Amino acid sequence: MKVVVKDENGKTVAEKDFTIKVQRDTDGDKQPDVTDPDDDNDGYTDDQKKTAGTDPKDPNSKPSATPAKTAAKTVLPKTGTEASHMGVYGLVALGLAGLLSLGKAKKEEE
Repeated sequence: MKVVVKDENGKTVAEKDFTIKVQRDTDGDKQPDVTDPDDDNDGYTDDQKKTAGTDPKDPNSKPSATPAKTAAKTVLPKTGTEASHMGVYGLVALGLAGLLSLGKAKKEEE
């Protein structure tokens, strides 16, 4: 695109060529198709649609199978390693403390 700047008499003062790059956003999600994994926002990825031979830009063009839902990952807090037995040791210690207190209470009754 060429931009021409003219003065009030119509004389050209400057001109410059510009290149404008427009990126397509088929589904209007503000993510250009070049980086959008689902260009038409129909629940099927572009790769799934290409593999099935359907049009990734057309929301009405769908593979015959239903889209796979991505399972949500639940991240639990790390409480030790698989080899850690601290929880078991804690339960054993708690159990022993309970037995000792029962034995002491019984001894005091006698």
